[in-house]
Amino acid sequence: MEYVNVCAAALMALKRKKRYEKQLQQIDGTLSTIEFQREALQNASTNTEVLRVMGDAAKALKTAHKNMYDLPAFLCSLLNLPLV
Repeated sequence: MEYVNVCAAALMALKRKKRYEKQLQQIDGTLSTIEFQREALQNASTNTEVLRVMGDAAKALKTAHKNMYDLPAFLCSLLNLPLV
């Protein structure tokens, strides 16, 4: 009788082990998914920051380009010369 109890307990332990292994695989898969999502969010954040900086740079270049057309007037006023 005791042999049967030991075998039943061993069988239950094996079933638990398989269940735990399956849960571990599911958790590992979930962890991998979360890591990929975290990396995607970091990349999106970086891309957003890059685009913001590029927009600021474009505005600065536009302002500088606009002021280039006023350069002769600026130089003439600086040197007290009439604008030609």
